[in-house]
Amino acid sequence: MELSSYLHPNVLRGDTMMKWMVRLLPLCTLILVFFLASCSGEENPEYPEYSGIFHNENLGVQLSVGMTKDEVDALLTPTGNEMPEKPEEVCKSWPVVYGESEDRIHVMYNWETDIADQISIEGEDGSETSNWTLDERISLGSTKEDIEKTYGTCSQGSDDSLSYNYDSAGKKTHGENTAVILNFCLDSEGRVFNVLAIQ
Repeated sequence: MELSSYLHPNVLRGDTMMKWMVRLLPLCTLILVFFLASCSGEENPEYPEYSGIFHNENLGVQLSVGMTKDEVDALLTPTGNEMPEKPEEVCKSWPVVYGESEDRIHVMYNWETDIADQISIEGEDGSETSNWTLDERISLGSTKEDIEKTYGTCSQGSDDSLSYNYDSAGKKTHGENTAVILNFCLDSEGRVFNVLAIQ
C-alpha cells in the first residue's frame, strides 16, 4: 500500500502514524545496536586495556610479573649461562639477567617467594634496540607519543618518565589500590631507554 493512501490533506492521521512508528521500531533498534557495538570497539584513552606482558618474537617467549623463577628459567638462559645464586641474607628482591645483546631482559625476584616482581628492558639511551616489547608495542626507542597512544593518559609523568598504575583487575588507577606499575624512562630526545613493570 502506498504512503499516499495514509495521507489526509498534508497531515498523517494519528492511527496511521502509530502504524508507521511500530513498523520503524525494529529498524531503529537494529541501527542503535550496530552503533553501540561500533562504539564499544573504540579505544578508551583514559582506561585502555593492557596485558603487561613482555614479548620476544625472536625467542617465541612471553614473560610477565607474577611468574615464578622456575617458569622463567624454563624459558630463558641467564646471561653468560651463569645463574646467580640467591643471596643467603634476607633481602626484598634479587636480580637475574637473562639473554644476550638484544634478547637481554632483567628480572627481579621476591626473596621469600621467588616470584618475579619486576621485569625490565634497559639501554644506555633510546638509540639502542631490543627484541623485547611490552604489550607487543613498546620497546627501547619508542616515543612518548607511542606510549600515550598505547596506554592513554599517564597516572604520573614528567619530561623524562611516564608511569601507569593499574589495579588487580587491570583498570588504571591514580595511586589507590595499585597492583601493577608500568614505567617508561625517556632520554633527552624523548625516546624510551627503560621499560619497567613492577608488581
